[in-house]
Amino acid sequence: MSAQAQFPFSDELTNTGELVFTPTPVPSGVTFVSRQAYAVIYATLAKREQTFLDALDDFMSKHQAAPTLLELTKWAANHGLIPDADPNFFRPRATALVDRGVCRYLDSRPCTYSAKMARPIAICRGEK
Repeated sequence: MSAQAQFPFSDELTNTGELVFTPTPVPSGVTFVSRQAYAVIYATLAKREQTFLDALDDFMSKHQAAPTLLELTKWAANHGLIPDADPNFFRPRATALVDRGVCRYLDSRPCTYSAKMARPIAICRGEK
């Protein structure tokens, strides 16, 4: 069975070094909020929390899917948003933002890189 069929994301590289992702949809409970409300939340965050939220927002905008922390970390490192692909760079920020209600974990699925079950994380932009 191919990685594409087995996992929601493919980790194949293109000629430019970009990862090719096959997105899975973000659940309908994750919706959009006004830019003004987002700016208020963003202004209260520490710099690394802002970096995490920027990376998560960029990833979700580009792929229309919620990543696991390992997927997000590797993607952010490949795009120069963080110095290296150490999963512990984002983990404390994810925990803090979930505790504050800014982000939430979704149902488990296999991680593209580790093949272990992991919970993707998404920005809470209001609930329906």
